[in-house]
Amino acid sequence: MKATLLLAATLLASSAALAGTDVTSEALMNDTTEISERNIGKWTIRKTTVTTVDDEDEDGTTTTESVTTTESVSYDIDYRNGIHPHFPAFYIGLSDFNTLPLERQASDIPLSASKSWEWGMYMFQDGISFDRGGHVGLTFALGFGRAMYKFATPSYFFTDANQMTYFGAPETYDVTWFRYWTLKLPVALTLEKEIRGEDLFFNIGPELEYRFSSASKGKFNAADKKKEIICKDSNMAPLGVNLMAQVGYNCLSLYAKQSLTGLFRNPSLATPYSTELYPFTLGIAFTF
Repeated sequence: MKATLLLAATLLASSAALAGTDVTSEALMNDTTEISERNIGKWTIRKTTVTTVDDEDEDGTTTTESVTTTESVSYDIDYRNGIHPHFPAFYIGLSDFNTLPLERQASDIPLSASKSWEWGMYMFQDGISFDRGGHVGLTFALGFGRAMYKFATPSYFFTDANQMTYFGAPETYDVTWFRYWTLKLPVALTLEKEIRGEDLFFNIGPELEYRFSSASKGKFNAADKKKEIICKDSNMAPLGVNLMAQVGYNCLSLYAKQSLTGLFRNPSLATPYSTELYPFTLGIAFTF
């Protein structure tokens, strides 16, 4: 600004010399700059005000001008008001039955390990941060899933008149499986840290699960496209509680879920099969 004023004064002086008239030019008398800053978390708001008064024209007339400029500048646009939920937008994993809720002890139900799957999605997600940086918080979501257990040998779950659940072998089916749908409501303690612009995260917590639409299904032979419902009434426990854990970076994570409650209300599975079954899933998850 001083350079501009100096150049203007020089030009005026030159013009006066050529005209043979004494003309004086005075620099701006009042040039004040006010800078105020306000820090909000990781944001910095800067307000700059410049006011100029008393400017003398070439003809000697003094005028008063007031110019005010206000500018707001923000830094660190990655500031977050809360923690990011990292529940899967889509997950898929291998499933199995455990005989104990918190111990990896596979049941002796003859499952085809590579063809027993669970997949699902968490559609509505939110969280509450415990710190201003959004590194620790409580997150929750609402989702759904579909579990399918394919038997290695033709088998199915069924109930008797007393609503006891049994496990047996159908006579006319070559391929059989058991499936059901779930609605999920997880609540997790979430830890996250930004590394190279992306989140490294870990969450763990309970998940309330509503199970419905269970059925034992089968086909008469593997090449047959027609699927038959063998039994729809397995007396499955409608409410379940899971322990869910997830660790990942950016949009990819490892997903694990262990049921803490039994799959059936009144199981009476024949020896040598396990009496209680606790579903277990291990897979990968994607967050978009």
